[in-house]
Amino acid sequence: MMARRDDPMRNCFNEWATQQEEDMHELRLATTRNNRDDAELRALVAKSIRRYEDYTEKRRSIAMEGAMTLFCPSWCSTFESSFLWLGGCRPSMAIRLVYSVTGAELHAHVNHLFSGGPPPRIGMAALSSSQLASVNELHGKTIRDEDELSTKMASLQEDVVDKPLFQLVREMGEGSSVTAAGGVANGGGARVADGNGEVEAVMQKYVESLAEILEEADRMRVETLGELVTEILTPAQAAELLLAAKQLHLTIQQWGGRRDIQLGLNRQ
Repeated sequence: MMARRDDPMRNCFNEWATQQEEDMHELRLATTRNNRDDAELRALVAKSIRRYEDYTEKRRSIAMEGAMTLFCPSWCSTFESSFLWLGGCRPSMAIRLVYSVTGAELHAHVNHLFSGGPPPRIGMAALSSSQLASVNELHGKTIRDEDELSTKMASLQEDVVDKPLFQLVREMGEGSSVTAAGGVANGGGARVADGNGEVEAVMQKYVESLAEILEEADRMRVETLGELVTEILTPAQAAELLLAAKQLHLTIQQWGGRRDIQLGLNRQ
């Protein structure tokens, strides 16, 4: 059953990863031309955001049955999984990337002033004071929203353990003994089997709550990135940010995959 459920989720991710590579190629070509076309850049940015929205919509429909798989996806390397926050990257990481790209461009510009050679392209480093103020304001709001949703997730975990699961474990444990090594003796397995229907009901309710949290987290991710690239940054800056984000994601994916192979870990 799990393998069958896992297929549409894996296919959904693989399709999006392929689109990421296509978008990255188009963005790289558009941003490296001598004469940048704002209309073309704006169209590529809109296309990338639209694909992201489509991806999260597919995840939403899948999550009603497989939310737990989306929270710890088998197709992600262990390195990738260490970056996950509620089934994906933190929304604030897009804003942190703005700061990182800006810093890298400023560093390249300073090096050029001392070493000469062809001047580096200035995009994100040309952020105006009003743009920086908007980015900082969005950053603060996003951090607060992340904290609120993290608290909601923590409350869900505490509630499901404190109320339904602990009570079921207690009822199932009556007449059983727990060994020093943590094992269950004297018919404990039969007790668990007897309570299977109740456990499944609790787990299903938990999955539904996870799906709601995933939907909210995905909405935050899309809205934060969308506000950055369509309302704050210029078309050229937005294209640079999206290109950097896609390069970062695919690089982490490749590095993590190679590392798991070296460690003999099978995540497929």
